[in-house]
Amino acid sequence: MKYNFFKMQAQGNDYLYFDFIGKEMLSINLPQLARQISDRHYGVGADGIVLILPSDEADARMRILNADGSEAEMCGSALRSVCGYLFDQNYRNPIRVETKSGIREGIVSTENGRIKVRVDMGKPKIIDSNLTVAGFTGIQVDIGNPHFVIFVDNLPGTRIADIAKDIYKANVFIHGINVEFVRVEDRGRVTVQVWERGSGATLACGTGASAVAFAGYSKGLCDTVLQIDLPGGFVHTEFDTESHHIFLTGEVVFVFDGVYEF
Repeated sequence: MKYNFFKMQAQGNDYLYFDFIGKEMLSINLPQLARQISDRHYGVGADGIVLILPSDEADARMRILNADGSEAEMCGSALRSVCGYLFDQNYRNPIRVETKSGIREGIVSTENGRIKVRVDMGKPKIIDSNLTVAGFTGIQVDIGNPHFVIFVDNLPGTRIADIAKDIYKANVFIHGINVEFVRVEDRGRVTVQVWERGSGATLACGTGASAVAFAGYSKGLCDTVLQIDLPGGFVHTEFDTESHHIFLTGEVVFVFDGVYEF
């Protein structure tokens, strides 16, 4: 069976998107499709796949499957990309997207052909503010999906996979965890490396950036407005002290479209 898809990336966090709005969705082994098409050597190559589906409550619903076939509750990069895509399909701001973590709203703007999207990531929650796992002490944050934020003087660099896997496998995280290593440059800027549950080391992570922003503010290390530098680029976050919501802003880029036979 042949399926139309397109690829988008947000600071290098790349996904393959399948639009099933107004189209028949046949029975598909989604985990197998995600593993096969996401493979960077034998497939198209991506951090995972995203299905854009009809919704009774919002403009669209999205489902995210990681490169290993597991399903994610939420993805800030994919959310921004879906908003950018729907805006290009003549949907009007604010664009509302249903996710497994609830409905999220995005505002899309364009300038000189570039697409920038600001999304409401919801209200984060600290599960544990001082948790030590595999020799690292960090903050466990829930922002629709789970994160372990570790503030360090030196980022792990190429050692991130080995270090993060030890944390991921810890019994305390029954369903696994996304891991962020954070170096604070000043109160308005941090540098982050990410290891994503189901995808490994990625160039960026929108929910990870949001979790970092909340953890940094809660720890008294960062201001409410923050630039987050990731291996694939930068995003901005804003913590609203009244609503306690995190807002995430960054560019999204359409890469190419194609047809995949599965």
